[in-house]
Amino acid sequence: MKDKLRGSKSLLPPSPPGWFDKLAPWKRDALCIGVLFLILYFLCFRIITEDMAFADSGDTAASMAWGKAIVHLDSVQHSYPLWIPYIFSGMPVFGALMFPIDVNFLNHYLIQLPFRLLFLNAENSWMIVHFFIIGIFAYAFARVLKFGNIPSLFAAMVTMMSPYMIELPSAGHGSKVATLSYIPLVLLLTYQLLQKRNLLYLGLLAAAVGTMLLSDHVQIAYYGLLVIGFFMLYEIILDIKSSQAGAAVKKTSLFALAVILGLAIAAYVYLPTQEYSKYSIRGGGEAGVSAGLDMDYATQWSFHPFEMFNLIIPSTFGFSSQYITDWQGTQQTLPMYWGWMPFTTSTVYIGILPIILCIFALSYRRNRMTIFLTILAAIIFLISFGKFSPFFYQAMFAFFPFFNKFRVPAMILHLLPFVLGLLATYGFSFFYELASDSKSVNIPLLK
Repeated sequence: MKDKLRGSKSLLPPSPPGWFDKLAPWKRDALCIGVLFLILYFLCFRIITEDMAFADSGDTAASMAWGKAIVHLDSVQHSYPLWIPYIFSGMPVFGALMFPIDVNFLNHYLIQLPFRLLFLNAENSWMIVHFFIIGIFAYAFARVLKFGNIPSLFAAMVTMMSPYMIELPSAGHGSKVATLSYIPLVLLLTYQLLQKRNLLYLGLLAAAVGTMLLSDHVQIAYYGLLVIGFFMLYEIILDIKSSQAGAAVKKTSLFALAVILGLAIAAYVYLPTQEYSKYSIRGGGEAGVSAGLDMDYATQWSFHPFEMFNLIIPSTFGFSSQYITDWQGTQQTLPMYWGWMPFTTSTVYIGILPIILCIFALSYRRNRMTIFLTILAAIIFLISFGKFSPFFYQAMFAFFPFFNKFRVPAMILHLLPFVLGLLATYGFSFFYELASDSKSVNIPLLK
């Protein structure tokens, strides 16, 4: 259905612009980003002002213990230890992605140093910073796609306030948050590179890919590469269909060079990790068996299709496997999750409003980008189903490079708030334009 639905002209004069519309464009953008900052400041107030932690979890305690152990060994030996005896009875520090020198310079100097000051340089402010920048990057991508300020703010809020991501720091998975925060940026820069086709965006994309890869969560970074890889493939197919083979070749060359440069930036971390992987369960393998995880082990945390109801009703299958509360006069741990995964501590919730807006986006704003986002969302779901979509997952497990080194298929659902949030923004923009248009518009779907 065409996205422009026109009716009779209104006899009323157009309403004058409000105070927000009178602001300069940069002031409107700054105000919207300020709203994201205030939301985070309100939600994380005690973490910012009292140096509190997100939660006391086993993974968090283990990570802090490893860090303190390395500091202790450094003070005793007067050199940074390359072997840490406290993880799995001993392993090299690069096997745990704990490298002697932090070479993620862009993240450290351009993101962490200035942005942590906004959150009073609190001990856990580094994770809040990544919540903030994922909102900023989602907002920026929406603006690049020509959305107005308010629809772009909506995309940023859906992405930034995902319960599935907010739970990560409490489980000690800060590196997931850090790596996730760069995925909207790498997709934005991929989009711009394919549009502009110049060296500026080639360099920016290479730097962003390298920064994402150096953010210490290999599986999430792999998913980020999948996203831009699928987008590149989608663009090539459309270019070939429209007889623009020359454009497809140029786009492919620029994109491949940017990704190769990004991988080179992260080689300091990934080359020794790849070398060590053959001694681990993720890459060892046996004679006659391909290196990688066992299929049953890799798919333990598979997302059952019925659990998609959690997208609109977060408690359909419970919130958490370990909910501590007062029960019959004593504190007890109640099994508050009854889905198909071994256990979980959160819910993959998007919200009924964004889901409805996604439907309107496909009805009234169907274009090149909305179709891609829909396909990408479908691929994310199929991967997340794991053992419940055996043909698709087994094909990727067998043929995609390094895919068989990863477990927890449901982890890819961390991409969903950004993808569906951006898709929903097309539906939000449709209604937002109706509300601000002086013309009456006939919408058959609402009859």
